[in-house]
Amino acid sequence: MNMNTGLSCTPRLPKERMRAARRHAIFDCCKWDPQVGDTPALADFAVVLERGQWAELRELAMALYAETLAAERAVLRDARLLDLLALPRELRRALAGGDADAQRTCRVMRFDFHPTTAGWRVTEVNSDVPGGYIEAGGFSERMCREFAESGLAPGLSVSGNPAQTLARRLREKIPAGASIALAHATAYADDRQVMVYLQQELARAGLRAALASPADVQWRDGAAWLADGQRSEKIDALFRFFPAEWLPALRGKMWHNFFAPKENSGTLTLNPGAAIISQTKRFPLLWPRLPDNTLKVWPRLMPKTRPLAGAERNWLMRKLSPIKFPDEREWVLKPALGRVGEDVLIASVTPARDAAKIRRRCSREPSQWVAQRRFDSAPVLTPDGRRHLCAGVFVIDGVVGGIYGRMAAKPLINSAAREVPVLVRGK
Repeated sequence: MNMNTGLSCTPRLPKERMRAARRHAIFDCCKWDPQVGDTPALADFAVVLERGQWAELRELAMALYAETLAAERAVLRDARLLDLLALPRELRRALAGGDADAQRTCRVMRFDFHPTTAGWRVTEVNSDVPGGYIEAGGFSERMCREFAESGLAPGLSVSGNPAQTLARRLREKIPAGASIALAHATAYADDRQVMVYLQQELARAGLRAALASPADVQWRDGAAWLADGQRSEKIDALFRFFPAEWLPALRGKMWHNFFAPKENSGTLTLNPGAAIISQTKRFPLLWPRLPDNTLKVWPRLMPKTRPLAGAERNWLMRKLSPIKFPDEREWVLKPALGRVGEDVLIASVTPARDAAKIRRRCSREPSQWVAQRRFDSAPVLTPDGRRHLCAGVFVIDGVVGGIYGRMAAKPLINSAAREVPVLVRGK
């Protein structure tokens, strides 16, 4: 067990068993991109949580989920707060007319926990289009089984399966045989594989799921309809796996309906466009303006986040007096709408060429970046050596649904990180 984090790891799976787990991930769970360059994306070991550690993470994630919803409702009731998010104008307009008390929604969030020398810290909530369903679900289940059958690590269990949790929650809201549109960026194979996997899990729950582009979704009579040229069918539930900031690029104005679940109550919406409020890294900048006692756990777990000094000045003033960057030994630079750890500047971690590019972008558009206080990530001792962990805890419609684990050699968890099962000791 690692003395800094209290986390342990299993041994490596034997090669034959790992090959079987990898084939299962590819052919049964639709994990079509099992490589990062020449490196396997799927780890051949697992991180192990003790039952008390998992209970703590579950409790924290549930509290964060409730606080996030409360914060979003407060922002939707006071459109002036939207200005602090520095979102594109089209999104601010759509949000300004949004629903603070929409009933026909189902929320999916993933909270990214990091073990540090001071305990767990959370760097963000992926509340718009969180990923990791395959790795946290089918792949982790198969790895758990392989460890049990090999005798290398018996007595472990999965923390949950987010795809199955989602299917169960939907079955409680819509009847068997109901139709669901899985709206995603159809040109991206890494998005498509997630949708095909979800389609399989939903079918097992007795629900009909159709793969679709957001451009194929039309809205009329208070509901969403799928019209792709071959059919026109009313949709009982709409799952959006398409970033909210991309929606204005769709033709016409129908994309506004993704932000109006109350007006379109004939269709259950997963996730509404208002999720962008908490998705942006500028979300913490709203906190001082929220009603008292809205947030208690978030400020304790999230490192201090602030705007860049001088970001409020216009472009001419910034030209005459460039913005001042924070001390990079103490602060991390992050893009407000960055995803998968892209364009994050961590001193001595981010390659020098990438860091220079990030500083130039910050200088041009400082309102699109934030500074977050750096924390001391506590590495976990693994069969690959010391690695830094991000444990993404899913909360689906108020129910904890599993963990998406990623690990990297340096404390920057991005698209190059390896995906690792996070299992729990005991039932």
